[in-house]
Amino acid sequence: MGGGVSLAYAPLQLPPSYRRYMKTEGQIPYGSSNAIALDKDGLLLGLLIRFLGTVTTGATPPVFITGVQGLSNSPAPWNIGSPTLQVAGPGTPIGIPGEVANLMAQIANPLYTDQITWLPGTPLASTVYPVEFGYYLPICVRDDEFYGEPADHVGSIYTGDPSITAYVGVTPTVGAGAEWFTVPANATIAGQWTVTSVKLDVPQPSQDASLLAAISWYHAVQMDMNNPLASVGQQVWTPTVNTVRTYLRLLTLFRNNAGAGDASKSSAAFTGGMMATLLSRAEGIITWWDTIPENVQLAYQALAYQGQITRGAYVLDLARGGARDQWMDVSSVTSLTITEAMNAVALTNAQYQTVYEFLQPSPLAQRWFQQASAAVLKNLQGA
Repeated sequence: MGGGVSLAYAPLQLPPSYRRYMKTEGQIPYGSSNAIALDKDGLLLGLLIRFLGTVTTGATPPVFITGVQGLSNSPAPWNIGSPTLQVAGPGTPIGIPGEVANLMAQIANPLYTDQITWLPGTPLASTVYPVEFGYYLPICVRDDEFYGEPADHVGSIYTGDPSITAYVGVTPTVGAGAEWFTVPANATIAGQWTVTSVKLDVPQPSQDASLLAAISWYHAVQMDMNNPLASVGQQVWTPTVNTVRTYLRLLTLFRNNAGAGDASKSSAAFTGGMMATLLSRAEGIITWWDTIPENVQLAYQALAYQGQITRGAYVLDLARGGARDQWMDVSSVTSLTITEAMNAVALTNAQYQTVYEFLQPSPLAQRWFQQASAAVLKNLQGA
């Protein structure tokens, strides 16, 4: 070798990276509406919220509401709470019922199945049953450790910012078991939620163009419509457009047979056969669903999500596969409608819900842009 240098192997070239870590942020008692503040460190990628507790049955054993009897379309056990993330500026970027949070995790990762401990279909009297389940809240668009390659950290929140505080809570849906049992007094629920953050150990975003790009947008998963279905008819959803927003997923849900004492209708089962056809258009030009029958949409979803997605849930997935080329920028769109014709079915405490997942510019990045050097800002173009 020239110059008298002898090498037995080539040097290992490692790209720059930031250390990933998980930490317990705190616990929330079951039934509490109090939120906990996340520690002021790191770049927040996601949140794991796990419930660990018990159900103690009385001398008269509880009976499950029809919609939560352990079927594949059951919203239980996730429906006893609604996980939320709040931060000044974006407001509440994530605020959805627990059963919808579980469904969104399955859509984003078809290999995902929550590890739950749950009651038998017919609980016995005077028995203590352990219960465990949880939620994953995606703060960034795609954490590759949970969803696989490619990673996409846009939407992350720099929780190391001393000027902001992020709060996580689990809002009780109804409480005292009214989401699960026909007579809630026949069972007692106890336990707590443990909130665990997934973060990267990063410098201040002003020092790295890729971090500025990641926090420039906030990632939201929110419920838009949550309407009772008193009669069969055509359902029309008009998601927000003509603003700086990019949609990743649009989800519609048909649910039936909520418990009589469940005012929230969170116990209503996801129910197939209620919807007949789907039609989705933007400005009458772009059509994603063109009068698609339910059985065709369900067949597509079975292929796309390996049979994970329950009947009664219909997803327009613009983020599947992790590529950005199908995302829907609606800043110049003046109308977007999703129209669903319904079948003639019997409705009992039924509900129609719509959920959107989107990106919107985040005011949290402004101070870091002001502190960034010209060299860092120049690198933004390639971030």
